[in-house]
Amino acid sequence: QELYGREAARMKLGWVHDFNMQMRPGGAQIQDYLYMQAVPPNVNIVECLPGKVDTTCDAYIVARCTTFSDAEQEQLLGTRFVRLEPDYFDVGNCRRAGLFVAKAQRACFLSPLHYEEFCRRHWLEAGDFKAKVVFLPSPLALPEPSSFLPDGHREGIFWLGEWQPHKGYDLVMEWAERGSTEVHFYGIGMDGMRDTKFCKFRGFVPWERVPELMGKYETWVHFPRQPEPLPRAMAEALLCGCEAKVAGRLGFESYGLPAGDVLKLCLAAPKLFWDEVTKL
Repeated sequence: QELYGREAARMKLGWVHDFNMQMRPGGAQIQDYLYMQAVPPNVNIVECLPGKVDTTCDAYIVARCTTFSDAEQEQLLGTRFVRLEPDYFDVGNCRRAGLFVAKAQRACFLSPLHYEEFCRRHWLEAGDFKAKVVFLPSPLALPEPSSFLPDGHREGIFWLGEWQPHKGYDLVMEWAERGSTEVHFYGIGMDGMRDTKFCKFRGFVPWERVPELMGKYETWVHFPRQPEPLPRAMAEALLCGCEAKVAGRLGFESYGLPAGDVLKLCLAAPKLFWDEVTKL
């Protein structure tokens, strides 16, 4: 169990998730990490992994929990908790996805589109939960691009994400080959992919190196096969000064705000999140 915050905290908060950053450095884990790093001084966080749920906590943050047992999920549903939904909760042990929204004190979604699509997939009436739903895009912690590219020179196109079919990487590959456009691919899970004339597979990049990487490119490209809750990489790319070439339904655009205003929400997300949690 890993503790964050002061020992003399007034609230003992269990952070429930399938994996942490050391186990699997994906987008959901980065989000958890950034929220935990911003914990206010009156909150003490206890990490709760599958099989290791601390039952003495005052309340819980229930993030990605698809590998928790039936008994653990039922136990959590009987507590005071905030639901921090990172995706659509439609893989693994996902039968209680709707209950984790219905019974939460707060249910945090990455965008209006994320919430609407989640409700559609789990046969929920979106209007029934509006009072408790909070829209919070992914928190970001990135330096100014000028700090690693003083001359401002950029070139090339890249894709960054988890190597999953729903991310639409194959559509980007087809687009690159059809348009004779070179694209560099980065992310988790592309081991064994072989370069083609226009598709270059660079593999995993540690999260802390992503800003420097993005600062070298001109364009980030993304053609997802399903509605994307945000996606996080789009916010990172825009904040790092890249252009975004996208297709499909993106939660980022569902806010109906200028891109700069959504980025401000991303940067303010930790404070907004803890403001909600400390109301419990």
